[in-house]
Amino acid sequence: MEFKSYTPRIVSIALGTNDLSNGDGIHPRQPFDSAVFVKDYIAFVQLVKSKYPAAIVALLSSPMINGDKRTLLQNCLTAVKQNIDALFPADKPITLYFFNPMKAGGCSGHPSVEDHAVLAQELIPFFRLLLN
Repeated sequence: MEFKSYTPRIVSIALGTNDLSNGDGIHPRQPFDSAVFVKDYIAFVQLVKSKYPAAIVALLSSPMINGDKRTLLQNCLTAVKQNIDALFPADKPITLYFFNPMKAGGCSGHPSVEDHAVLAQELIPFFRLLLN
């Protein structure tokens, strides 16, 4: 991909849903390691910033994760933000958005078309604020 051909104003990243899921119940899932998750997430955000240095980077939580796992993901995203902001003090700070929890109505626990519309409506004010 030619990264210079497009310059986004915002890059939003939403990782963690699958990492914190219970899996399919058939194949064993490794336990979630927050230190590895945060380390790898920081490396990924650094890569994104190297490709789009002027973009605002927004880290999004998962609306499908609830309870203690929701808190864990939010804590991980906050740690990523703190680390990236410390590494790039002259850049725009990382922004965080924590979705309201939802019970997804689509197949296999994924959001339906209607659920995606709800999520989009939830994000619109956040993105508008970032663009102003």
